This record gives sequence, structure tokens and C-alpha cells, in this order.
Amino acid sequence: MSDTNKTFIGQAEFYFCPTVTTKAAADLAGYRRYRDVSASKITNSAKFVEHYSTTRGIRVKDQNYVSEALIGYEFTLDEFNREAMRTIFMGSDTTNLLQTTESTANGDSLAFNVTPSDPTRWYQICKSGVPIVECTVVTVATLTENVDFELDLRLGLIRFITTQSAARVPVYTCATITSASATYMYGITPLTNVMQAGMGRVVWWNDNNANKKQLDHTGFSCQLSLNAMGSVSSDKFADYSINCVITSLPGVVYTSVV
Repeated sequence: MSDTNKTFIGQAEFYFCPTVTTKAAADLAGYRRYRDVSASKITNSAKFVEHYSTTRGIRVKDQNYVSEALIGYEFTLDEFNREAMRTIFMGSDTTNLLQTTESTANGDSLAFNVTPSDPTRWYQICKSGVPIVECTVVTVATLTENVDFELDLRLGLIRFITTQSAARVPVYTCATITSASATYMYGITPLTNVMQAGMGRVVWWNDNNANKKQLDHTGFSCQLSLNAMGSVSSDKFADYSINCVITSLPGVVYTSVV
């Protein structure tokens, strides 16, 4: 009979410390944890150089030489934390979204005297070129909301229902955005960190055996890159997958399998 204690159904945890090159440095700097790993698998591949001997015109393969071997992991995750967004956009941190409270302040003039407004377009309300968001009130002199224009207050957008051929100045009131605000958002510049390098750790937990630690792969150097991003829809949770390719330091795999 099979040993059911050696069957495996469970979940993975992935820890990553960017930029460092040794396990000691990673242990000291601390690891970022990728949460809610819904699926994981080991990926491996090898390239071979084949050798053939020939005897009286018959070629017989007598050797395979391994010229390249790769091993790594693929993770599917469905928690979109800050670390996830850096990986998805292959980017690095930039200035975060902050805003000070303003009441009945003049925004930048919309130069419809140069190019008339287009009723099919939404225009961003700005102050000195900086977009204004999370508005509470927006008015435009001599015009009436929902007759001459409509608003998206959260995004700070305005669409003119009637074509405007004179310059218009939105007058807005907006809320404060600080790091403690529910509307606070982190800034990421895409494509500035296409391949993240560092040190990793992978742990597999066996839910079929009293939450036993089935595998603990630690001390390996690796590179991370986005594999695929699932669609965002209203009828299922979005997810994404990343590739983790082990590089020069393979680390050590500890396993409970006998």
C-alpha cells in the first residue's frame, strides 16, 4: 500500500531579498515575503551536446554531454501588494501620490480658445501641471454641471458636454492625501528593473500531514521576472505568475521526504 504520509497537497511561501549576493547579507537585511502563493512548481531544463560514433556507416549515439542546466521555480500569486506591483511592472520606487487640501482654488486654464473642447474627451484638472484628484467640488464660471459639463471627482476629470471655444478655468476643492490616507498611493516607474537579482528562500508546507514543512530551499541566488499577468475582471480574482531562476549559488534543499 502507498504511504499517505508521503503524499503532498499544500502551499508554498517565497521570500526574496533584492540586490544582495550572499545568504548572510540577506539574513541581515531581511526578506520580502510574497504572500498568497496559490500555486508553485519547480522548473528545470538542460541542454545537451550529443556525440555519435560511426562504425561502417552506422551512426550510434554513445554520449550526451550536459552543456547547460537550469533550475528554478514558478509562482502564481493573487495578492497585489507593493512588492507584487514592482515585479509586475518591472519597476522601481518613485515619488508617491501626495496632495494638500485646497478650497475653491483655480486650476490650470484649459485653452479651448486655441483648440475647442471635444465632447468625447475627458480633461485632467491640474494645478501648475500637477494632476488634482479626489475632488469634492468643481465649478466652472458661467457653466452648469450636468448641462454644460460632467465630472469624475475621484480622478479629477472633466468632460464638456457642450463645445467650448473660450478658455475655461476649473475651480476646485480637493482633499488632503498623506501616507495615512485611504487614498494614498505608491509610485512605481515601470521598466527600470526588468530583472530583479538577489537571494531567495522557498518553503513548502504539507497540508496533508499536520502542516508539516515538506521542503525548505534556502541560500540560493536568483533572478525574478514576470511570467504572465491574468486578466482583471469582475467575476474572478486576478492573479499573476513570476519566474524565479536560480543562478550561481544553488543553496541547500532540506526535505522531510525519506
